[in-house]
Parts: sequence; structure tokens; C-alpha cells
Amino acid sequence: MKKIVIAGKIILLLAINYLATFILALGFVMGLSHRDIFLGAAIGSISLPALLLQPWSFFIVPAASGVLWGPLVTTGITILLYNLVGRSKFRTPIDLLCSTTRSRIGKICWISFVVVALSLGVSRLVDFPPIRSGIPESYIVEEAVEKISPIEDSKYYCKGAFIDSEWLWKAKLDEEQLSSLMSELNLKPKTGLTEESNFFQQIPYWWNPKSYEGSMVYSTPEFPEKNRGNDGFHALASWSPNDEAMFMWIKDNF
Repeated sequence: MKKIVIAGKIILLLAINYLATFILALGFVMGLSHRDIFLGAAIGSISLPALLLQPWSFFIVPAASGVLWGPLVTTGITILLYNLVGRSKFRTPIDLLCSTTRSRIGKICWISFVVVALSLGVSRLVDFPPIRSGIPESYIVEEAVEKISPIEDSKYYCKGAFIDSEWLWKAKLDEEQLSSLMSELNLKPKTGLTEESNFFQQIPYWWNPKSYEGSMVYSTPEFPEKNRGNDGFHALASWSPNDEAMFMWIKDNF
């Protein structure tokens, strides 16, 4: 029976280490692709308890093939070190973690940690508060904006940027600026865009385009709402005369 319990603890620890490594890698990828260090840190912090209780994992996981072999090596070292001194009871970091939750203060600390990590992650996913003002990091857009008068109240959100890049951009433009920008980007008037479109369903909290009377919609040919689309620059934009707010969804494919 004792051997079964020990085997169960080892398997559970190994599973937790693989999960923690996956979450850490996910945080790194999300932070890198969204170009948001706080988003990456919030996701990665979920694995922090496992890493802190096994600090040697910091040196193993970043190594080559660390995501695959790191948890296995970490588990082996952990079992060895946690039971190096003669003990009558087999111990793992799980036992230590559980012992910290027995007190009220311990429970409050762990619950607070989870709430803060989740809150930070969600706030960064919806870009609250916005951390990027100015023009999306697309050469084509930057070049077009240089040819028109200064744009006010401009913010953008990175949906992903590696080889291809995808951006959401909101800016205040008067009708003359809008016309110039659409001409520079080669966007043409478009019809048939409804509020059921993916264009209206984007995640940033400030992304709230409306279909007011007199609103204008512009697009590059065959904007790919549901897939990557072809190589090259794609954009879909709406503009309302009520508040002179332009919303543009950009896909700049390599």
C-alpha cells in the first residue's frame, strides 16, 4: 500500500511539473506574440508555486528541449533532494504546499495570489488599461499616416505578431483625414457588414464600433475575417460621423 501511495505522489508531481512547464511556456508565447510582458507574466505566474518549491527547475526548463525533458528531470531531482535526509515519510513539494493551506493566513495568501494573477491576465487580454498609443507597428500603415495630418486619440492592440502580424486600431479622424488614409491604404467602400461580423466581436474593452446612420465601412479586397488570408496587407475599417471614431482591423501577412 505504501508503495502505491509513493508511486501516486510521484506521478502526480510529474503531471504537475508538466502542467507548470506548459503554462510557463504558454505565458512566454502569449507575451511574445501579443507583445505584452504583463500578459505573459500573468499567465506564467500560475506556475510560480511549483517553480518556487523546486527552484532548480529554473535552470532546467529553459534548456534545450526543456519543455519535454525538463519536468522529468525536475521531478527526479525533487524526489532526491526532498528525501535526501533520512525521513520515515516520503515527501514531495505537494505535501509542503498542502501544509501551507491549513492555516487561515495561508489560504488567504493563496486565494489572493490566484485572484490577482487571473485579474491581471484578464485585464491584459482586454487591454485594460491600454498600453499602446499611436500607430500600429505596420510599415504600410506608418507610411500612410505620415502623409496625412496628425491623428488624435489613437490606440492599438496587438492580436499577434511573429512572422505575420494582426492589429486592432482605434483613432479619431475627421472626414478629410479618413478619406486620405483610405486612399493611401487602398481601402474601398464596402457594404454588407453587420454587427454579427467578427469585426464587431473583438476583445479589447475599448473596441466598440457602432453601425450609426451615416457610418462608413472600407476594406481591402476580400478581407479574411475567419482565416489568415493571402500574403500581403489586409484591412477592414469603419468610421462614424457621430464621434469621428475609426476602427480598423489589420492583417499584415508576410
